[in-house]
Amino acid sequence: MAEDALPIAAYVSSAGTKEVIHFAFDPVTGALSRIGATPVPGPDGPSPTGMPMALSPDQKRLYVAVRSAPFTVTSFAIDGASGSLTALATAELPDAMAYLSTDRSGRYLFGASYVGAKLSVSLIDGEGKVVGPATQVIETPPKAHCILADPTNLWVFATSLGGDVILQMRFDAVNGELSPNTPPALPARRGCGPRHIAMHPAGDYLYVVNELDASITGYAIDLDRGTLEERQLVAMLDSDATSQPSAADIHLTPDGRFLYASERATHRLVAFEVNPQSGRLTRLGAYQTEPLPRGFAISPCGRFLLAAGQMSNYVAVHALDPRDGRLTVIGRHVAGSNPNWLEFVAFT
Repeated sequence: MAEDALPIAAYVSSAGTKEVIHFAFDPVTGALSRIGATPVPGPDGPSPTGMPMALSPDQKRLYVAVRSAPFTVTSFAIDGASGSLTALATAELPDAMAYLSTDRSGRYLFGASYVGAKLSVSLIDGEGKVVGPATQVIETPPKAHCILADPTNLWVFATSLGGDVILQMRFDAVNGELSPNTPPALPARRGCGPRHIAMHPAGDYLYVVNELDASITGYAIDLDRGTLEERQLVAMLDSDATSQPSAADIHLTPDGRFLYASERATHRLVAFEVNPQSGRLTRLGAYQTEPLPRGFAISPCGRFLLAAGQMSNYVAVHALDPRDGRLTVIGRHVAGSNPNWLEFVAFT
């Protein structure tokens, strides 16, 4: 079977119903078919503001956090044939986490808490289950929003939206411990609000989407020292935009040629071309998508993009033109209530 024809599952977190919606995705046509919904353990009462998800590096486990107290993360096994989810264990987290990711070995789960201004490290056992409580909790400047390890697994970067800084940390993958790098933080533009991070596949560049002014900052990574150097700041919106910006998510195509970021105030996805030598971005255009596109994901084949509309409760399927990065809506699908996070899994 050709690589681009392998079966793919798409998972959407539905915070309003505390479920993960499971779709089958056709990587040739972009067709999306709902398979079912899996409940996420959590408290009764008000719906959480979001349910971040993270995949294990081997794509055999899905981790889903609930942002209502008591704060927990559930580890799900992904069936390699059907894509169905089976809850394995639920572990406590130290706070409401806005973002989850694993280290590159899959032995540790990182969390970033917006409301609690903290980062956490939790152990993942040999069966792929998160074990609580967290083994490390680190206080941060206000509104921590994202945490991500670089491809070498030696360095970890995190954003503080309220502090306007990018945290730079060393990571001891043997003991699962984070420690401040030198310097421990890199200032961002005052008032920009660094939010999510996208790492270039080559590993030597990363990009941060800034929520409060709808800009993107490009950084070169010194892989020997684990430090960042700002190289570029680009605007997502036209200069005559009148609404208060609210940028959200950011992702690169698997080949690193194109970068996309979502902007909630205008309900758009903004496309950029990435220079393969310098890593610099050139804005290509902006494309309408579902209202309030908080989260989106790019298919493993790089030819489709799914965007979740928190306001519409739909997911839009966009065809992604590999020649020029243009997006075209080809479908819409109901995706629970308050959909806000998406993950793809390709089965071998």
